[in-house]
Amino acid sequence: MVKRTLLFILASFLLMACHNNASKDNATCFQLTDYRIIAEYPCGQIGEIQDAIVYHNHLIVNTLGSASGKYFHLIDLESGNIVNSWGNKGRGPGEFINVGRQISIRDSLLFFSDNGAKKIVSLNMDEMLRERTETMSSNEYPYTRDFRPAKFLAMKDVVICLGAIDKLRFGILDRSQNRIIGHANLYMPHAEEVDGIYVGSVYQSLMQSNPRDELFVISLLASDYFEIFKLEGQLAQRIFVSGDATMPKMHLKPKMGTNYTIDYENSIAGNIGLATNEDRIFFLYSDASYAKYSEKGESDHIKCYSWTGEHTEDYTLPFPVSRIVTTENGLLCFVEKADKMVLCEFRFRSRVGL
Repeated sequence: MVKRTLLFILASFLLMACHNNASKDNATCFQLTDYRIIAEYPCGQIGEIQDAIVYHNHLIVNTLGSASGKYFHLIDLESGNIVNSWGNKGRGPGEFINVGRQISIRDSLLFFSDNGAKKIVSLNMDEMLRERTETMSSNEYPYTRDFRPAKFLAMKDVVICLGAIDKLRFGILDRSQNRIIGHANLYMPHAEEVDGIYVGSVYQSLMQSNPRDELFVISLLASDYFEIFKLEGQLAQRIFVSGDATMPKMHLKPKMGTNYTIDYENSIAGNIGLATNEDRIFFLYSDASYAKYSEKGESDHIKCYSWTGEHTEDYTLPFPVSRIVTTENGLLCFVEKADKMVLCEFRFRSRVGL
């Protein structure tokens, strides 16, 4: 009995220490002032962006399809020119039925999914940059009643999957065989209203990685809640949970009355964009309601965290942006105008304290 009591006290102390550590906020506020406009693109030339990533001073953009009919564009960040585009809609070679909303790079390979074909595709980016050729391979991923992934993040030996996955916060696939790897239930708290497989589809999430240290972060939409995980081989260990986060408000679906969904009118927009490098996690953030934020889909506020979960800096931009991507020197930002999209880069070396 005494042993159980001591264990309970120790567990309570550790939980309190973790919560307190997650709640500390000593962030320094900065105004980012140094930026350059890389290029402006007429409406439709790029298309509606799903995801973007930088590789060797080139921006890879994954879209829902552009005026040219291509899913992907490769942009030279020095000139701003689109130097290659690829991926038509279809079922033939180099064609895709429904490209997923996440792209990632690992070992010079660009990974993305064709959710319509239930395949993970890899493309050799070194050959793309050198020869403008599209050398691709693909493997089918498992899709079952209890495992319905929609987003895929390539790591060293595994692929992290988000979607409708029964009893799990995320799924893990063996990268070489695309088989499901079992792991501990790592659901976020406060998801009691939604049961089983529907948690992953109701609570939409963003994710990005730190390949150097085999870390990845998952952030919850309509919230400022996020978690950091470390991979040990093929096992994921949660190392940080944001302590004082505002969780999404839930309500019954209008006119249905049986299933819960997020109440966007009464939930904050929170972390609406996510970008990472080897040292920091960047969130494009809005404290407006998600419904209000959705009217324009932009913000001028960026929160910055270390990979241990410490809130280190807050950045204010001189104008609102719709998306952020990390570069070697700072952040790429997308600005949506009525007739064009502007791509600009903010540098961290010049910033004004607030």
